[in-house]
Formats: sequence, C-alpha cells, structure tokens
Amino acid sequence: MIVCRNRLFAAATALASVGVLAAASSAGARSAGMPLPIAGPSHATVGARYTLSGRTGTIGGRHILGTVVLRGRWDGGGWLTLARQRTDAQGRYRLAIVLRRRGTLALRLLIPGGAVATATIRVR
Repeated sequence: MIVCRNRLFAAATALASVGVLAAASSAGARSAGMPLPIAGPSHATVGARYTLSGRTGTIGGRHILGTVVLRGRWDGGGWLTLARQRTDAQGRYRLAIVLRRRGTLALRLLIPGGAVATATIRVR
C-alpha cells in the first residue's frame, strides 16, 4: 500500500487485477476546491474487487469523523452512490465494490471534512 502523510489522505488498495491506488490532499488543493487525484492503475477487468481504505486527516489532533462516500458514473451517465462507510473513532474507513460491467468508470471519493478524490478506470 502507498502511504501519503498529509493533512488528509485516502489510501486505496484494489484487489484482484486492479492494483494499488492512493490519494493525498494538500491544503492548497483543498482550499482551491480542486479534486485530489487517486493515483494508480487506469485499467481493470470485469469481476475485479475494488477496495478503498484509508484514514481521514486531523484537526486539533483529532481525526475527522463522519461518512466516506464512493460515487461513480459509467460512461458519462449519472452519478450513483456505489458504497458508503462511517469512519471508526480513529478516522479509518474501508469501502469495497465489484466491477460488474465493462466501460469507463469515473470515481469520486467524498471524505469527511470536505476533501474529494477522483479517478477514472477503464474496465475491460
């Protein structure tokens, strides 16, 4: 797993043929309202399990708690909620989906505190 130590971070580990992903926020990107990148493979196969896990950042030494939401849209269609998970007391979360169709999947990870991470995966 790739670990990024910034104010907020999301680390994503995709199982099967998807590989490893990670997103890290910076105060500049967050304040500018720009989405954070989810780095990693841009291709996957149908049937692969895609798992995102990470930990929220801190404010005043305490982790930001709340619900992490993974949204996606296939081939430019409407946004759908694919998974959601409440953080634990230490700000950790884990979301998993199975890639059940072919096409281009745009992902948007909404992290408590206002950070947004994005990626696009081509599923074959």
